[in-house]
Amino acid sequence: MKARYKRAGGYWYRDRMGRKKWFSFKDEDDKKTGDSSSASGNNNTTTPSISAELQKAYAVLGISVDATPSEINACKRNLLRLNHPDLVATRGQEAVSAATLKCQKINQAYELLRANGKC
Repeated sequence: MKARYKRAGGYWYRDRMGRKKWFSFKDEDDKKTGDSSSASGNNNTTTPSISAELQKAYAVLGISVDATPSEINACKRNLLRLNHPDLVATRGQEAVSAATLKCQKINQAYELLRANGKC
């Protein structure tokens, strides 16, 4: 998250896919206190239980657990394009090696998801 446009109740930010989203401080306070302000009062949204390494793979790619295969593929392509070592070649060997490691992590996360039938 690079630029944040702070306001009284929250701020705008861009996620890894470049979509503009609103983060509300009120929602964060509700999560801390455990209050739910839904009209029905019944929030039974459960996330599927997955292993820790799969959760880590989703975190590396910056996507939610219930992402579709097309979203996973698009996110992988975008992250690899943004972190490609050839793009930082003029910044020195240190930047190239850091970008290479990041691309390797992205590829490993994607291969783990693919091996488990998620995409």
